[in-house]
Amino acid sequence: VNSTREATICHVTNPHIIHVNLIDFPYPPFFQKLNAAYSMFVKTGNKVIERDSTWNIGDICVAFLPEDGLFIRAKITSFEIPQSVKVLNIDQGRSSKVLLNDLKILIEDFSLIRVPKFALSCRLFDLVPLDEKGFTLEQNKKVRRFFQ
Repeated sequence: VNSTREATICHVTNPHIIHVNLIDFPYPPFFQKLNAAYSMFVKTGNKVIERDSTWNIGDICVAFLPEDGLFIRAKITSFEIPQSVKVLNIDQGRSSKVLLNDLKILIEDFSLIRVPKFALSCRLFDLVPLDEKGFTLEQNKKVRRFFQ
């Protein structure tokens, strides 16, 4: 209560969806360990990270981002075209579409119980859209430019 922490903005979706990381967060070493472990699991065909049942919206998992060649901790936010889902990177706040086959079980070493998510959600105080439709594309662009 009434404490100050330094943070850096890691992703802005709109004025009501902003993700920040604390300046002193240990994300790079954690991220390297996560990617090394899951790359090894996939390379060796280890089935401990494969899921037998279906995934649900809200499930926390590890998602492989083929365009980056990286594994991330993610939350499933919606089902898209057949065999793909939209996920939120819980450590950076960005959304991505991935194939269902690229979702893996989050093992205990990287669980939220052991390592809380790094991206903290926040919003600009007392800023409201002009109408019930929400913020316009132009308003969202202005907010993103403001934080660059």
